[in-house]
Amino acid sequence: MNKNLAYIIGVFLGDGTICSDKRTFNLQVIDKDFAEETVKSLKELSNNKVSFKEMNRLTKANRIVYGVYLSDIKLCNKLLEITNNRKNLPIDFEKWEYIFQKELISGLLDSEGYVSMTKIHTYNNQKVFNMTIGIGATDTWLYELYKFCQTKNIKIGKLTREKLKSGKIFAKFIFNKKSFISNGLYFKIFRKQQRIENYKILFPGSTTRRNIPNTNETKIKKSLSKIGVKNPFYGKTHSDKHKNKLSLLAKKRNRISGKFVKVMI
Repeated sequence: MNKNLAYIIGVFLGDGTICSDKRTFNLQVIDKDFAEETVKSLKELSNNKVSFKEMNRLTKANRIVYGVYLSDIKLCNKLLEITNNRKNLPIDFEKWEYIFQKELISGLLDSEGYVSMTKIHTYNNQKVFNMTIGIGATDTWLYELYKFCQTKNIKIGKLTREKLKSGKIFAKFIFNKKSFISNGLYFKIFRKQQRIENYKILFPGSTTRRNIPNTNETKIKKSLSKIGVKNPFYGKTHSDKHKNKLSLLAKKRNRISGKFVKVMI
């Protein structure tokens, strides 16, 4: 095992595919640096020509699509074999050196991971944000990654699942921010990793608000809830239309293995 192969295995399990001829590796993504990183690793793994091009189409959000292609039957067969036809993490993954494990996880994160920033409130005229790092997929490897994180004491949230229109079950979980950083996990996509780097600067040593006090609104909510008074802000922050929408979604659920999951309509 080496870092380049580990990363490509992660990319292959995520966004990568192998064409029906079983000899051509294919990747189409919207992040140019993701495509370039894949090209770099493929060139270290194969002597054949790696093609990189801007696709003649845009996404629905008007994002440019970049394509990466490599015809190498030996490498393709190896990827199919080591991932059980793009279903599972390598069978010996837990025995790898941690540096290689992180590279594979990085490939999965670049493909299926996300980093979102959400405004919590405003304090001293400064916006206070919280960051969420997560990953989701419909594939078996997602459950194996979840179990691996537990065995490695990488703190993660509960595994949640929802049913898609296709009938597939989409599973996802979030990482504890401090644990994600302290365990040396990372994205190679700049726009995703940069959010984490900015968060580390703004909130050193913290996973949420860096001990920033609650707003007056939050203090009022807490004090009233202790004496059983209904939240006075209810109905002022959410429109009736939005509340009705949530009520409809709450009714459209399926129970899977003892858990409720939302059905995507």
